[in-house]
Amino acid sequence: MNIDRPDKSFALFAQEERKLSDRWKLDLGLRFDFSSYRQSFLSPRAALIYQPSSEWTYKFLYGRGFRNPSAFELFFDDGGRSGAPNPNARPEKADAIEVDVERRLGKRMNLVAAAYGYRLRDFLVGVYTDAGVIQYQNLGRIRSAGFEMEINGRPSAWLEATASYAIQKSDDNEPDGRLENSPVHLAKLRFAVPWGRKFDVSSGMQYSSSRRTLAGAYTTPVYLADFTITTKGLLPNFDVRLGIRNTVNRQYSDPIALNPLVDTMRQPGRSFFVELIAHAAR
Repeated sequence: MNIDRPDKSFALFAQEERKLSDRWKLDLGLRFDFSSYRQSFLSPRAALIYQPSSEWTYKFLYGRGFRNPSAFELFFDDGGRSGAPNPNARPEKADAIEVDVERRLGKRMNLVAAAYGYRLRDFLVGVYTDAGVIQYQNLGRIRSAGFEMEINGRPSAWLEATASYAIQKSDDNEPDGRLENSPVHLAKLRFAVPWGRKFDVSSGMQYSSSRRTLAGAYTTPVYLADFTITTKGLLPNFDVRLGIRNTVNRQYSDPIALNPLVDTMRQPGRSFFVELIAHAAR
């Protein structure tokens, strides 16, 4: 099979920033994408920013994005054995609205909270035709809404930390409505401390709630923890980083989009790694 369909594309982008007052600012953006055989697309962006003081910032955001169908989704044709082309496939489109609140906590800490919602339309889905082959068609719709909160900074001169929590719900056009590989709860914690003058010690922990697989089953919730030690100037022009991933050796699987018969893949257990970091000579 030989498909020769070269594309020619270009994009134009314009942005305007307006200071409405001492506390209000408006950012507007517009991008136009042209393709010789894909559909042209217009993507607007807008951000209204309100800053009543140096400690508080409010952002009201809107944006529209897209993904053009790939050459594979448009033109793959193996003579009707497994796939059928769809040269009329349209771009996937996403509209997103978000409200952010940022708060400075003293000189060293920051608090960020965000609520968002988005709608994805014309999602490209591989479906079986009457001939028994797969064709990518614009059938899917996804709606999502969520809330995230993060606190980060330096609680003390020797500690750098970040903690975040997110809760969200994403629905598609499946009978039960739950989107695959989309956890409802996600929590993260990371901290780093110096260990003497030559080492930094850091750790990252993550919790993810259960996720739906392609076959409609659900994975078990998982908690992961990593630990890392990094040198600081121990060797001229070189640093060494070593650590442990999945420290508690959790046995878990991630959903994969292969087919309903093989819908999860087991992930590695506890593993050790060593990295050599080279710096340019000064």
